[in-house]
Amino acid sequence: MFKPRALLIAILGSLVAVSACSQPSGSWMLNADHSSLSFVSVKNESVLEASHFATLTGSVSEDGNAHVAAQTETLESWVDVRNERMVEHFFQSAQHPQLSVDTQIDLAAYEDMEIGETRRAELTLTVTIVSTPRTVYGDVFVTRAGTDTVIIATAEPVMVDARDFGLGNAVELLESLAGLDSVSPVAAVSVFLVYER
Repeated sequence: MFKPRALLIAILGSLVAVSACSQPSGSWMLNADHSSLSFVSVKNESVLEASHFATLTGSVSEDGNAHVAAQTETLESWVDVRNERMVEHFFQSAQHPQLSVDTQIDLAAYEDMEIGETRRAELTLTVTIVSTPRTVYGDVFVTRAGTDTVIIATAEPVMVDARDFGLGNAVELLESLAGLDSVSPVAAVSVFLVYER
């Protein structure tokens, strides 16, 4: 039921997005209405559940500082009680309202992208969940959809392990509360991000 690095992928995408369209104008902003950060978790060894965050924010500054965040209280798993348990016990939203991903990118490396062109890139990201930062890596496709629009999508799902963020006990608590035989601490995270300037 975990999905922290999902944000990491979102961010990596965000930076790339801006890089891909870098030009001497201003910052790039995430179009949240057309973007998504989702993950698939596994319970009882074979039951798959899809979830996403309803509220995302993101930007890339002119000097290449990239930041993406998800409001953890907006988790949507399509089951109210599961949402409540994840928000309270896993993401601990009262104390940690956001998941964030940050990175520094070389915008000049993407200046020559043509409209309609797609590139694959690997990014190094700092992902922070429940105030615990970790360095992660992810592959994304960056597509320049227009003069002022870039789309970033995961090249393949990113596997994120809750235990890397000290959340192993939280996963066990969720398992107990739901009366399940097992809840995998690993989730597959995917992102589709649209950046505009």
